[in-house]
Order: sequence, then C-alpha cells, then structure tokens
Amino acid sequence: MKRWEKADNSAWAALQEDAEGRLQARSAQQETKKRKRQQAPGGVARGLIRYVALVVDASEAAKEPDPRPSRLKTACDALATFCGDLLAANPLGACCVVAARDGGAKVASDPSSARRSHADALTAISKAQPKGPLSLAVALSRALDALSSAPEHALREIVVVASNLATRDAAPGLDPVADRLLHYGCRLHVAHLAAEPYVVRRLAERSGGTFSVALDRGHLDRILAERIPPPPLTAKDAAKFSERQPLVEMGFPTLRKDPAPQCAAAAVSLDRPPVWAATTYTCPRCETRVAAIPTECPVCDLPLVSAPHLARSHHHLFPVPMFVEKSGEGECFGCRAALAAEAYACPRCSSAFCADCDEFVHTVLHNCPGCCGASGGGS
Repeated sequence: MKRWEKADNSAWAALQEDAEGRLQARSAQQETKKRKRQQAPGGVARGLIRYVALVVDASEAAKEPDPRPSRLKTACDALATFCGDLLAANPLGACCVVAARDGGAKVASDPSSARRSHADALTAISKAQPKGPLSLAVALSRALDALSSAPEHALREIVVVASNLATRDAAPGLDPVADRLLHYGCRLHVAHLAAEPYVVRRLAERSGGTFSVALDRGHLDRILAERIPPPPLTAKDAAKFSERQPLVEMGFPTLRKDPAPQCAAAAVSLDRPPVWAATTYTCPRCETRVAAIPTECPVCDLPLVSAPHLARSHHHLFPVPMFVEKSGEGECFGCRAALAAEAYACPRCSSAFCADCDEFVHTVLHNCPGCCGASGGGS
C-alpha cells in the first residue's frame, strides 16, 4: 500500500517523543520551518531573471485517485502554490502554464508575473476532464514556444508534473526536443506522480535539470519548493551571458492615482476584457499605463520594476547565514518574548531568536535585525 493510500489511517506517524519521553504532535508547519532554515550558499552567481513554464499532465492517467482526489487535482493545486511562491521570491521572473491533453498541448496562460491569471488557468485545467494519451514531445515544444519571448539574458526552465508512464510521440520522438532544450539552455525539471520512466529522467538530466518521483502531496510540495531559489549559473551560462550586453535595461515607473478609473494598456488583449483602475503605473520611456508591476511595457517592451523588487531578488546572492542552535535563555531579539528550549543565534552578531523569528528572518525579512542594528542600519 502506498503512502497516500494509508495517510488517513496513520495518525501515529505524526507523533514524536520529546526529551522527557512524552508524545507530541509533529505538525507539517514545524517540518516546513526546519526545511526553510536550511543554509543557502552565498556568493554564487545566479540567474535572477527566470522564465518558467509549468506543464500539467492532463491525460487519461491523471484520473487516478492516488493521491486523492486525483493526480490532476493534486498537480494543479501544488503548481498553483508553487507559482505564487516562485513569483514572490523571484519578482523579476515570469511564468506560463501549459496543459497536455489528448496527445496535444495548449498554452493556458502566457508568460507574465500575474499570479492570478496562472492560478485561474490551473483551476480551469483541474476542472476539465482528463483525456487521451500524453505526448511529452508536443508538451515540451509548446512550452519552448511560449518561452521564446524571453529575453536572451533570462534563464529558461520547464517544470513538468507528469502522471502518465508512457509518452506517445511521433517520429523522430524526443530527440528534436532534446536538441531544442540544449540550444536554448532550457533546464527541464520533472516531478512524476507514478514512477520513473527512464527516457524522461535521461532527458531531464541531459538538460541540466532534475527528475523526482513524488510519494505524496507533501513530498510533491517539497520537490517543487527546491525549484524556487534561482539556480546557480553553469560555466556555459556564464560564457553565454558574457558574450552579450552585460547590463540589463529596466524602468522604474511612476505611480499615478486618478480620481476616475483609467484603462491600463497592459491589461488589454483580445482574449481578456480591459481592466480599469484608479491606480496605475506609467512607463518612463513611452508613458504607457500598466495595471501592476513587475511587468513588461506592452508598447516598448521595457521591463518595469520597483526598488523593492530588486531588493527581494538581491537576497538570493547574499543570503542570511543559518542561525545556530543555542540554549533557550533570555529573550528573543526579534519579538522580545522569553526564549523557549528551541532557540537560535546569529553567527555574526550573536543575537538570539525564537523559532518563529528565525523563520521570519530567513523567509520574509532576509536581513538579520541584530546585524542591521549593529551596523547602524536600524532593526
């Protein structure tokens, strides 16, 4: 019996024994905190501008109820969470969604940083009926076509959540797709909900990506969470980027608040109704109004960002060092609460933090308050 089939009958697996021999419930939140406190290497060149295509397998095999309620529903929910976390941690990047069904593939949402459009696309895919075989070659080709609009200095990645063990591809199979992946330097990451097809794993590893088999929904979330930090640049990537323009042009738009709603040009398209908003952003080059940032100007293609977006991307290059465990004495430097048995200290300034503040510093703040106060930057 697989883990997701017996998950409801194994409540004892969530129990752990403390130092005094008493049983305590080990919540998923505690496991997440420990995972998020893992040390990220600093001083590593990374691709901060990322274009990621999310491919959902909606073939007949996605009907299977393992994990519950179905593989398709589980994949769409996990990808929706992953997409939101990915865009929050990488505000300079963009995502798109591709649905693979009945031997074909369709781009459900175009590359953008609009989380809502991707979430709506994944919700629509989860409600549709899974149908037909899976053609991985067609799905990857559609994803590469969607990523063709990415600038040359951006990293291209494809994340696939597959359910089908077979792929029905026309001749010559996956070889042309593999050549395109290598040509664009696109990395393929696959999370499979059934087993390990050798040809898929070989394709992912050949592109510089990863392949994993998800044991349950929690394991799938952890696999996808590993793709949130920007990947380190390889020697090939560094050589490719050094041949091109070293500086990336960006615009800082002006915030405008009008007494009456105005039509945002970035929201106008053939398949979507226009969005009217009283608060818009004006492109500094062509003065086109957009509804939200970060985005690209629909007229001059200038990337529009704000200073906080750049600051949120900066922490990937210089992360906060992992705090070391210490005895719970005194009070937390962050919330001023009395320290419990589980406490942590910054290796640079020796300030002590509770577990909740430790998680907040490493996942949200990305700066140690003790170090900022010692350097005169405030806390």
